[in-house]
Amino acid sequence: AWVGWTRRPAVTPPCADQAAPLANRWDADRAAAVRAAFATSNVPFATSAATRVTSQLDAWSARWVDMRVEACRATRVTGEQSDALLDARMRCLDRQLDEVAQVAAALVTTDRDVIARAAETLEVPDVSLCANRDYVLARVPPPESPLARARVEGVEHELAAASARERTGHYREGRRIASAAATTAEELAFAPLLAEALLVRGRLEQQDGDTTAARATLTSAVRAAGVARDDITFA
Repeated sequence: AWVGWTRRPAVTPPCADQAAPLANRWDADRAAAVRAAFATSNVPFATSAATRVTSQLDAWSARWVDMRVEACRATRVTGEQSDALLDARMRCLDRQLDEVAQVAAALVTTDRDVIARAAETLEVPDVSLCANRDYVLARVPPPESPLARARVEGVEHELAAASARERTGHYREGRRIASAAATTAEELAFAPLLAEALLVRGRLEQQDGDTTAARATLTSAVRAAGVARDDITFA
């Protein structure tokens, strides 16, 4: 008698395709867009600047993917890490990617000042922080309510936008974004978010040359961080 058989469906290995979130944030198309924008700027050093910037972001994204794989495997494969720690690490990585994506978008420009700044020193988030257990767990988790959490994440997205403006030298625009984010954070009455928003706003005020405003804002940030028991922002 003939016995039929069926092919077993392929099993997706745990922690596969951790690079997927980079799509449309930092990928080959984004890199090409930066190079094309720089090339039409008529800045003499545009080509070398584009090479330096895209290489730096490529290297950052490779480290970011490696960190996601390592974090995932530590929980899903080796079992040496708790689900809570995995969530905290992934949240850290997601927030860094949000900021880098907005930096990448800001670099699609012909602005000579932005190109010159990027060519000299383009600072990107430190991926290794997301492997630091004490650092990621010191961050106060967002509210459990889906609605409140969504609103908090919306403000975090705006703070990533403000920080991206800081990294690309758009201090005035960054101040505007951070100020609006701080107002929303205060309305939400979520002290850790308010402390972070005030910290970002204060940094931008300082970079923009408004030291008086920066001193007042950063003092308020310290107070809010104390209320939130957010040691990282407080420091």
